Amino acid sequence: MTTLPVFPQRSADYDAKRYVHVAQSDQVTDLVTGLAMSPAALARRLDGVQAKDWSIQAWLFASQHGIQKVDAYGFFPNQPQIFDQQGARYLNRWKPRDFLPAEGDASPFIDHLNYLYDGDETLLSFVRNWIACLVQRPEQKQATALLLTSEAEGIGKGVLAQMIAALVGQNNARYVSSEALSSDFNDWLVSSSLIIVEEFEDTGRRGGMARVKNYITDEIVDINPKHAARYRARNPANFLFFANAATPLKLTEFDRRFAVHRSQAVPKPESYYRDLMAWFYGEGRRYVLDFLLRHDLGDYNPHGRAPQTRSHQELVANGRDTPTAYLYHAYEAQEPPFACGLVVVKHVVDHVNSIGRVRLSTRVVEDFLRAIGALRLKGQYRLIAGHDGRSHVWAVREQGRWQDDVSVEQVREAYVHPDDQPGLLMDLQEQQRLTPSVQPRRRQTGEL
Repeated sequence: MTTLPVFPQRSADYDAKRYVHVAQSDQVTDLVTGLAMSPAALARRLDGVQAKDWSIQAWLFASQHGIQKVDAYGFFPNQPQIFDQQGARYLNRWKPRDFLPAEGDASPFIDHLNYLYDGDETLLSFVRNWIACLVQRPEQKQATALLLTSEAEGIGKGVLAQMIAALVGQNNARYVSSEALSSDFNDWLVSSSLIIVEEFEDTGRRGGMARVKNYITDEIVDINPKHAARYRARNPANFLFFANAATPLKLTEFDRRFAVHRSQAVPKPESYYRDLMAWFYGEGRRYVLDFLLRHDLGDYNPHGRAPQTRSHQELVANGRDTPTAYLYHAYEAQEPPFACGLVVVKHVVDHVNSIGRVRLSTRVVEDFLRAIGALRLKGQYRLIAGHDGRSHVWAVREQGRWQDDVSVEQVREAYVHPDDQPGLLMDLQEQQRLTPSVQPRRRQTGEL
């Protein structure tokens, strides 16, 4: 018969169920405080509780009375704190909220949303679905994020953040700074279903914003804890961004991640926010929870695109660098070098650089053409008869006309060099008024 070790007098202070060793990161989590530490740190902290003839390391990690052991951290809503899944044992970081739903009037919460989003029903419908999905389907990662900005401070964006955090459970929400968001250390990512960034802005750190965009969409991510081993894990985080800056980050026209709104709201009296929070932390949060749980998600697709709002378009325009902004202006106004529906990249670069307003490169122009959905015609074309030079030609308008194989004669007939376009436009306007039958003279152009 095996004789169990005898605990020393101090053993009453030791609770084996308080600590969990996570093999994946080789860390120990204190379930009382939530703090993580190295196994060596725990051994130093509890040295002296082991029975006679046992080392502290053996007592804590090898004996049958040692601390609990799991394979990895996880974030699994509505599951026990420690549970098994597909042959692995997990320490679950998700925690249930501390209140239950109740039927009641949720209109103060709804009205506050309407106030912040300026009554834009199309966008409000998306926002309500996004928040309801957080509550109804906490295991669901959404591939979009909310970005709410405003020129005025103190309109209640932070109040909204507090309410949503309470609705998903305070322990399942986390506030993160822009600096932490772009940091190489990101273990905060896998312990929350909601990440709130109150003063969001692109820190300019190389690769930082690309990393953030991946966090919004990627289901599996690489986790890099400080002073611990890297590991891969499921990404449960959904993102709620707030900012006062008009251009907290740069977006492209086709970005699908951010539901952007620039609120025109002005601050209400302090009593409004005080009364709203008193109502919410009274019975209001139970009413709102019930409202969201009963909200019909219908055909809402958590992996779908965010709505392309006017604020999104303004953010895109504000974030353009000077050369790109120049190209967009010329393209939208149909001015040279885009008065013609066909362009050659080298001709665009040479024409704009010769004017001296901005400096373009081939890459900037090609990226711009791809961004506007321009079509590069098949093959290369000798734009001057008998000339050896051949050019790639892009269609910036009427792309359907140029999708199939087209003859060099068709391209030569349609193409106008940027240097000739200002005179061409004036000739066209004048001749259409006087003698519409006269055709303008086109310059023969080739690769320079």
